[in-house]
Amino acid sequence: MLRESIGILSIGTLLAGPLLAGPASAHSTNALTPLAPWSANVTQGAGGQPSAVDRIVLLARNGDATSEALIQTLAQQRSALLFNVLVRGTVLENRDGVHSQRNYLSAEEKTALRASLYARPREERDAFFEERLRTGPTLVERATLLKFMGTHGNVNDVATLLAWAQTEPDDVRIPRAIQAAFSASLGELYRRDQDALKRSLWAYRRAHLSLLPGVVASINSSAEPARLDALTAILGEHPAFDTHILSEIDALVKRARFAPSGRSQERVRRYLSSQDESLRDQAILVVRTLGDGSAVEILVKMLKNADQALAKQITETLYALTGESLGPYRDVWDNWLEQASTKWQAKGARFLSVAANGSPNKASSAIKELATMRMYRDEVIDPLARALDRDETEIVALAAASIGHLGSLRATPHLLHALEDPRIEVRRAAYTALRRLTGENHGAQPTAWRAAGWGVVTD
Repeated sequence: MLRESIGILSIGTLLAGPLLAGPASAHSTNALTPLAPWSANVTQGAGGQPSAVDRIVLLARNGDATSEALIQTLAQQRSALLFNVLVRGTVLENRDGVHSQRNYLSAEEKTALRASLYARPREERDAFFEERLRTGPTLVERATLLKFMGTHGNVNDVATLLAWAQTEPDDVRIPRAIQAAFSASLGELYRRDQDALKRSLWAYRRAHLSLLPGVVASINSSAEPARLDALTAILGEHPAFDTHILSEIDALVKRARFAPSGRSQERVRRYLSSQDESLRDQAILVVRTLGDGSAVEILVKMLKNADQALAKQITETLYALTGESLGPYRDVWDNWLEQASTKWQAKGARFLSVAANGSPNKASSAIKELATMRMYRDEVIDPLARALDRDETEIVALAAASIGHLGSLRATPHLLHALEDPRIEVRRAAYTALRRLTGENHGAQPTAWRAAGWGVVTD
């Protein structure tokens, strides 16, 4: 077996570039002794020297490192050789052919080995991984493969990463070290390859139960629109984990610097009708964090049979979504909701049109009316932003302040645009609105706000 024949490896040959022809690495006290004769099948590097991969020398037990057969073995099975050296994490430095000393691979050397392994033909590499998986990899081999896929894999490697993470039977818990390595590697893969993130639902459906928290954590490792959509998309696939996922969604949105998409809001909203009280209560909290005005009607209906604790939670969420404090009274909220809905349907479109194109007096009145319609803020903000292009300074400043008052991060791109207005009154209104809306202060320059991550446009 190739694995049994691993003997001596020179560290100084692992790094590409000028190091090939230079002295051995810092681990070694002597330069590498050139090996000859080299097979015609061995790739030649700069100055006729063997390439970095070919100079990774394998000594069979009691074998000859310069033998033609052994060098041909290296040429044919480099994927296995490179992987096994990574697994071992140490090398035997060949000094004078007699004395050897074990040394740990440095981080740079491991990186070079992974790069060399990734550079191998994909068919060869995948065939080796599949064969090794069938023979039952050790924990160290599994952790090594997961690390490799995290640093060098792409969307096509998600299946391999998952297969190596869950070699245990379904009823056997996966070791914690593998769980942690899997979550870290999947998170790194998602960070490097947005296309891989699109396969998170596929991975979540097929993952071993003990890997599910790792899939969720890997998605939630940063706050981006695509990650929020991916996290809400896996809701319902494993119902026992939905409360945990809702909690993770809440945490992500609180870190977010963008407005959540309508589809993310809808996926969470459906849990308001859950018969599981813990799931329902968590959904109420997340709906509040998402700023989902479309949930208001559902929440008002939930007041009918709510106990004191639930009614308190609902009214707090209704206040956050509407700006109205009407207590836990279903009939009062029903009357308000009917009036608000009728007003929006009858006058909303006209208010938006007048705000953008009407006379100054009518525009001012329309903007003030729209600023009270927090329940419809996602429908109001983008059309109302057209008023920022008007000539009247007072109207533009009022529009900027009103957009911020509606309380949705959907307003941040428009407010950053207003920060670029030449009129100081407009810039002041936009700056004040941004500070109130975000809770942060990055000065009056829009570039500083954008550098801090604000102003992302979502659907």
